[in-house]
Amino acid sequence: LLLALEDVFEPTDVYINLTVVSYTCLYWNDETEVWADSGCQVGENSTFERIECLCDHLSFFGGNYYVAPNTLNVEHDVELFLDIHENPIVAIALAVVFGLYTCLVVWARKMDRHDELRIGTAFLDDNSPVSTHFYEVSIFTGSRRGAGSTSSVTIVLTGDQSESEPHLLVDKDRSPFHRGGVDNFIIGCVEPLGE
Repeated sequence: LLLALEDVFEPTDVYINLTVVSYTCLYWNDETEVWADSGCQVGENSTFERIECLCDHLSFFGGNYYVAPNTLNVEHDVELFLDIHENPIVAIALAVVFGLYTCLVVWARKMDRHDELRIGTAFLDDNSPVSTHFYEVSIFTGSRRGAGSTSSVTIVLTGDQSESEPHLLVDKDRSPFHRGGVDNFIIGCVEPLGE
């Protein structure tokens, strides 16, 4: 009496996790200045935590092991996502993470556009048309709460040869002196101010 295997066992799918590890014992070759493996072999007592090296010479030696990466089974992963009704938590978690990521990207882009409006150098309107010497002034506003200002700010540049006229620091394209900001202005003078 012959029985087929299908008659005795019911066919089922079985998934087996297999980890492949390749061990190597190496020594430092002073002549070629590279790690070499001649005269060294891996011992039988090697484990995942420890490599036993058996070498027939004395030198600096060490062990190396390579763990083969798990293969990606896309079909199996897609099948898991098709069974969302059995495990909806994974789909919900992915949707929440993707939603938070999308909100973060939108917020970051909005902040970038806001920062782009603050960048630039203002050429002051009260510069003299006959100015021949120009100075760039950078004003750094602190980052503490309340460090910004909406006041009118005037500056006088003083050097060892001369002094500029008072200039009102106004930027017609953007409002300056925000908290944590850097504002640049070009100030023109008729004569050099010196050091």
